Amino acid sequence: MKKIHRVLALLMAALMVIGLMTTAFAEPTIDPTKEASLSIYKYDITKASNDGAWDAESYVSTGLHDDAVIDKLSKYAIQGVEFTYLRVADIAMNNELVESQRQVGVLYGFDSSDRSTDVLSAIGLTAADAHKSEGGINYFTSDMLNNKLSAALTANATTVKNALEAAVKNGGVAMAETDATGHTSADQLEQGLYLVVETRVPENVTSTCNPFFVSLPMTTIDGAAWNYDVTVYPKNQTGNPTLDKTVREDKNSTGKNTSSLTDTKDGYAYTATASVGDTVDYQIISTLPTITSKASALSEYTYVDTLSKGIRYNKNDVVIEFFKDAGCTDKIATWDESSGKFTVAYHVNDNTVR
Repeated sequence: MKKIHRVLALLMAALMVIGLMTTAFAEPTIDPTKEASLSIYKYDITKASNDGAWDAESYVSTGLHDDAVIDKLSKYAIQGVEFTYLRVADIAMNNELVESQRQVGVLYGFDSSDRSTDVLSAIGLTAADAHKSEGGINYFTSDMLNNKLSAALTANATTVKNALEAAVKNGGVAMAETDATGHTSADQLEQGLYLVVETRVPENVTSTCNPFFVSLPMTTIDGAAWNYDVTVYPKNQTGNPTLDKTVREDKNSTGKNTSSLTDTKDGYAYTATASVGDTVDYQIISTLPTITSKASALSEYTYVDTLSKGIRYNKNDVVIEFFKDAGCTDKIATWDESSGKFTVAYHVNDNTVR
């Protein structure tokens, strides 16, 4: 009977999708008597891209309802996603002279409340970044807000997502979960700048979309009119972990490294030869879905390995190693069975390890 020494290496991959709305300027000025609405559609962009139904490079976000996008992606709708929105700033027209030229635009005014402070702090904005300050209100341009949010997410997506998620839950409004068409909406909204965060996703969603700002209203893409009913299409990644299982006859083996289907590296290959009583090492390398915030419903991974006939499991011999890179060179942590951070169960009846 062969004994197995098992090493499980888990690769943590980070995927980030930027979902920011920018605001241009239009004439005439905003009608302050109008209410606004926000409509969100959620689609499985991973599957749509794999099927050739979606090309992000060919899509321009306009803030308008787009029947062409809905028709193309309707079968990829994701149900059961919750978004929470929080009005974080007032929207104000700004009229000023710049180098003797009259410029009319929009600014977003943040007060000194804890709500505003939490949001600005999470994305690294201070009063010094404001376009102007009046009456205790700091006014920022859309470019400053979007650029800071993007930079913060790039630097540390998980921390920023969790901070903004906590901010919107403190006074924010949870929208109804997306329906079978991937759609949810909110109407009769006060004008202003809103922060929208994905606060709950199904288990098959492997990376929550990035928080994004939405200006209500925002201009049409040509800057000719104001759009008070904004529609957005934030992206999600879905999928299951990848697995690559190899075997090593001798822990001192360095492998042939011929890049063939049978010879890999570090002594591990897809085939091996052993005699009764030999101990061989098995290795499973898996790229895990990235849990990018607390919004994910995914909390546990279970691997089931069915052993070949004549092989039995060498108990208390599993090691899990975490790496940042696909080459498994930048190690984050190592767990063994005595750590108590994972469980291993050997089922004799079906000769499986879980």
